[in-house]
Amino acid sequence: MERYIYAKPCLLIGLVSLLFACREREKDIVAAKSIIEVVSSNSEFSLLHSAILYSGMSDSLSRGTFTMFAPSDEAFEKINVRNASTIKTLPKDSVKKFVKHHLLPRKVSYTQLTTGQLKNLSNGMLLVTKDADEDRLLINRNRVIIPDINVSNGLIQVIDSVLVKLMYLFSSRHLRFGRLKD
Repeated sequence: MERYIYAKPCLLIGLVSLLFACREREKDIVAAKSIIEVVSSNSEFSLLHSAILYSGMSDSLSRGTFTMFAPSDEAFEKINVRNASTIKTLPKDSVKKFVKHHLLPRKVSYTQLTTGQLKNLSNGMLLVTKDADEDRLLINRNRVIIPDINVSNGLIQVIDSVLVKLMYLFSSRHLRFGRLKD
């Protein structure tokens, strides 16, 4: 019985130490990443990152408040864009419009999206509809596959296809791209 006399004080000291050790300190808190930081640090968004850099919009996407409908590299491959060099053959203003078309000028969560139209950053309209089979929202008939990735300056909604095509024509040897229309 004497050996348990010290158990309670040791247990109490251990719990207090644990509480202080787990308490967050201001210097220990990690700041949330911005849209551009998340896109640039994720290999699934390498083509989107290249488009953002080439368009000159990386500074804008590190501040301000946005919702980005972010196509993955797989989404870019659906329109036969498989590497950054393809993006760099396009006029910069077209790539900038392409990026802006994937942005809302405010933070909108997946649950806040309702059927209807949304005005994007390029002053175009995005159509929000509902997939009757899966009861999911679609943006220009594209599925949101990963909703509500929180970033310091808004939200990222990962989509399975690009929202607007980079006007393209196939030829036997290369792709030719035209300018995007509003």
